[in-house]
Amino acid sequence: MVISRIVMLVLVTALLGACPEGLSIPALSPVVAIPGGNFTMGASTQECVDEDDNARCDPSSTAERPVFLTPFNIDRHEVTNAQYRYCVAQGSCDEPAATGLSEVPDYYTSSRYDRHPVIFVTWLNAKQYCEFVGRRLPTEAEWEFVARTEQGGDSLSQRNFPWAWKNQEERVPTCEHARLDVCKEKFPGPVESVERDLSDWEVYDLGGNVAEWVEDLFFVYTYCRDERSLYELCDKDTTCIQTECFSSGTDPKPDCVLHCDDQAPFCLQQVERLTDPKARRGGPDHSMRGGAFTDLRCKALSSFRRHAAEDAARAWVGFRCAGGRK
Repeated sequence: MVISRIVMLVLVTALLGACPEGLSIPALSPVVAIPGGNFTMGASTQECVDEDDNARCDPSSTAERPVFLTPFNIDRHEVTNAQYRYCVAQGSCDEPAATGLSEVPDYYTSSRYDRHPVIFVTWLNAKQYCEFVGRRLPTEAEWEFVARTEQGGDSLSQRNFPWAWKNQEERVPTCEHARLDVCKEKFPGPVESVERDLSDWEVYDLGGNVAEWVEDLFFVYTYCRDERSLYELCDKDTTCIQTECFSSGTDPKPDCVLHCDDQAPFCLQQVERLTDPKARRGGPDHSMRGGAFTDLRCKALSSFRRHAAEDAARAWVGFRCAGGRK
């Protein structure tokens, strides 16, 4: 056991380089090996209700697409302040855009918050750090697979939220399930501190704490075949969309799925099964996944998507890394 610890310290030192004076080398986030497999990415509109039980529709995630993922690794928890500070000290990462919050001015600099997720980092910062430790950002598909699926080969059960319910009465997320707005927290908590915010793959904090940058460019129609929708093909002509999408009345044709937004429904062509997808068109924004301590419960859904510019930094956004296949 002693020998194995010495070997681990040598490996981490070799990877991260010599330790700057007075700064200890933080342990890397443990990785979880994910075997991959088939799953349905995206969700029906009925999955999401607001705080008053009214149905809500996120037009960027309500279409469904079948996906196959090859094996990959993902960090068990979000990157912490201590881990990111070391990357900055080594000259491989830029400082966060801000180092504190009004309630916690020393959030980033104090050792008291070493185990809290780093925030105010841009997509570029997140990419820098993951490359520094020999990893990469996860794709949207990888992130959602870990959040939504349960272990069991190709017969995967899919979760609306990353955690499991104890019983059917636990339909509304509480602080027991994830660190969300209902908890009235003023800043993120330590990683792995909400025991129930745990996916079936034993990955923590996918439902709450901080939202997380992922690799992909954001494209609202990313679940379409060839990433094109009838909304684009018809040049927003509603008559064309109706003709192409519906066989009669409001019943969509077999090769279409209904997709909604705040104004009117439109239709997406069903997509063929994709292998290891990553959105390379769209943008200029990048995607973020997961709920945050500032969010209502709807944003804790495993299928919820949002986006921001690659140089945007927010108090409620952090990241985790992935590895394995490119």
